[in-house]
Amino acid sequence: VGLATPEVVERFAAMGIHGYVHDEDDVDSYFEGLELVEPGVTWARDWRPDKAEHYPEMRAIRAGVGRKA
Repeated sequence: VGLATPEVVERFAAMGIHGYVHDEDDVDSYFEGLELVEPGVTWARDWRPDKAEHYPEMRAIRAGVGRKA
């Protein structure tokens, strides 16, 4: 799930790309009641921190994997 400020969403909308603004709590709530796989709900780039293409300044996508307990 992507995170963005309202200003970013407005700029994309001006280009015909529509989306929604989510905050971290919104994203985390999608996983309520699920057993999280490590590293849990985190920035997508942190799922593979060993990759050569690791960009520490990029924080736009939160990701997680959960399964029913």
